[in-house]
Amino acid sequence: MSTRTVRPSYSGVYPMLDAALFIKATTPEIDDVIQLSTRHLYRWAREGLAGRYLEGLRGKEVALTFLDLVSMRMMAIFRLYGVKPREIKLTHDLLAHHRGWAHPFAMEPMWTSGPDIYIVENDIPLAVSRYWQAAFDFIREYLKPVHNLLFDDDQQAASWEPKSGILLDPKLSYGSPCIKGTRISTESLWALHSAGDSIPLIARSYALSKEQVETAIAWEEELAQVAA
Repeated sequence: MSTRTVRPSYSGVYPMLDAALFIKATTPEIDDVIQLSTRHLYRWAREGLAGRYLEGLRGKEVALTFLDLVSMRMMAIFRLYGVKPREIKLTHDLLAHHRGWAHPFAMEPMWTSGPDIYIVENDIPLAVSRYWQAAFDFIREYLKPVHNLLFDDDQQAASWEPKSGILLDPKLSYGSPCIKGTRISTESLWALHSAGDSIPLIARSYALSKEQVETAIAWEEELAQVAA
């Protein structure tokens, strides 16, 4: 058995602590680069890099929307891959200006190579951080994807699969991590297991496979380790 503090639930909105946990759990190497903490998330929010409505943020009582969370996770991946803060902000501002998007990092697939951030437009890789410079086709071999997102018809991030079989969808279960293809939160399964219910019993009770329950518990245990 294991114990940890129960996280608060918000309707499709995430406390900064949850955001930091989710990001660190899915990019564990990030601490080797910047020792990611909620301090970084607050700074990114104040700089308007998550949602423009958070620009100039003061105080600690704030929660993030799903698009804010996704944007911050993207920024963590950019930093992990060696993109400097200046290039991240430049790319954000260029996309916001040219596309008119409030959440530029949550609106279309992106890649990095070296210090640059790329999008693909009309099948051409464009280095946005180099003022939309078109890249030679061979650059595709070196592009690293920074997304495992599902986009809707408006090119907006609709859900995030942080781990195989786990899904965050702001329309399901208040946006909390769920077993993919269900509305069953991983935290509820973890709580039952922590209270003494066996994995086979939980699986039968929720019409899930044992593997699905094990995946949920492993995800929650990973969050617990990050929070420790």
